[in-house]
Amino acid sequence: MRFRSILLASVMLLATGCDYDSSGYPSGPGTVYPPAPTRLWAEGLWTVSGVPGEINRLDASQLLTTGTLIPATRLSTPSASLFTLNSIAFDNQGVMWVASEEDSVLLGFIAGNEGATGSVTPAITINPIAGSIAAPTGIAFDTDGSLWMANIGNGTIVRFDKSQLARSGTPIPTVTITGVPHPSGLAFDASGTLWVTDLRANTVSRYLRGQLLTSGDKEPAIVLSSNANSLVNPSGIAFDSFNNMWIANNGNESVVEFRPPERASSGSPAPALTLRPTQAPLGGPVGIAFDAEGSIWIAGAQGVLSKFTAASIAASGPDEPVLQVKLQNNVLLWSIAFFPKPVGFPLN
Repeated sequence: MRFRSILLASVMLLATGCDYDSSGYPSGPGTVYPPAPTRLWAEGLWTVSGVPGEINRLDASQLLTTGTLIPATRLSTPSASLFTLNSIAFDNQGVMWVASEEDSVLLGFIAGNEGATGSVTPAITINPIAGSIAAPTGIAFDTDGSLWMANIGNGTIVRFDKSQLARSGTPIPTVTITGVPHPSGLAFDASGTLWVTDLRANTVSRYLRGQLLTSGDKEPAIVLSSNANSLVNPSGIAFDSFNNMWIANNGNESVVEFRPPERASSGSPAPALTLRPTQAPLGGPVGIAFDAEGSIWIAGAQGVLSKFTAASIAASGPDEPVLQVKLQNNVLLWSIAFFPKPVGFPLN
């Protein structure tokens, strides 16, 4: 994958056969059911560092001032290398899901007695079957609790129902959609429609709710393309509490905002806002998440986390982040998620 090779170079310089039940889920010997969660994950900002290949958490105190620091939590797993572009998200039950692009595997972690540093074994491991998981670079949950995955390896968007995520195995996705050649990031807007970035084609596409019900090769209802480099290797995507869409452009060190009027139809609209700091570069922006206060956090592939408050992004321009955190010896970030999940935002 050419883009991945370029990203890696820049950063490094700094199933067995089984039977299936009626729902398409594996059954029989070897099926594992996870225990009910007995505790919650520690609060904070969670991400995955492709190098050295670990799950990281920054606690609330580490998100208050600029500086270089060691994550409060550093977890590895024997179930995946976690190398390259990893996605992370929490479901409504508090399970932490990590999709490893390098390993083509989906892992579900339940909080237990792990310490701040060490190895953790997932309670649920979803392995690929017939291309169901192929170099995933984005995951997002819908209102039904189903997990949607962007497979950049084979150009598919797939849905695993909530019931298929209850135990380990190789479930067949209930929906498989093609139509975006290189799906990269996923997010649902306030109306429940799905938006997908394509970091190679430099587009952002929208699928209506009805298009998400069945499998097939489907043309997106809306496709936004670049306007004067407004979309250059777009990767991370998220919606704020006003249903504005934010896109991280890894290719030109910017984050852009598209409000509902600008994305009402296909075309090449100019963004409503563009964030492109000049004094504190974003370090290759790739992931986006909003905290409970509505501040936007941007993950840079080079191990940088940048914060912009709602007030600081009131106008477009070379606004600088209100603070910037650098993870010590942790690089190749891709996505970020807060736990507990902030309320009042569309699903991301």
